[in-house]
Parts: sequence; C-alpha cells; structure tokens
Amino acid sequence: MSAARESKLLFKCKSLMQQFKHFYLHVQIHTWLKLRERLNLEMRDDLRLKLTNLQPNLQPGTHQTYPSH
Repeated sequence: MSAARESKLLFKCKSLMQQFKHFYLHVQIHTWLKLRERLNLEMRDDLRLKLTNLQPNLQPGTHQTYPSH
C-alpha cells in the first residue's frame, strides 16, 4: 500500500488529536490553529505589524465632497 493511501486511511480512522504522537507538537498546532487571533505578537520573533498603535487621522469639521455622477 502506498504511503498516501495509508495516511488517508489513518486520517479517516483516527481523530486529529489521536494522530499526534508528541504532546509538544499538538500544543504548537493547537495554538496556531485555534488561538491564533489571541496570540501576543509582540512576544514572538516575527515582523508583523502591531496594529493597536494606529490612531485614526480624522479631523472633525472637514468635509470631502463626493463628485456627482
């Protein structure tokens, strides 16, 4: 049986949690897949933008006219 066919049968028979042999790998994947929106990106070593420091540049009283059709 080919490796692809064996892995397909394994995937159908076992749940995703049962397929992970190492707990550390499971924790990493769970963090990335389920909790990625809540990750603190400042603590990680990647170059993503921190969007929380952006301030809107809105000035009250200014009005931009929209051209008519």
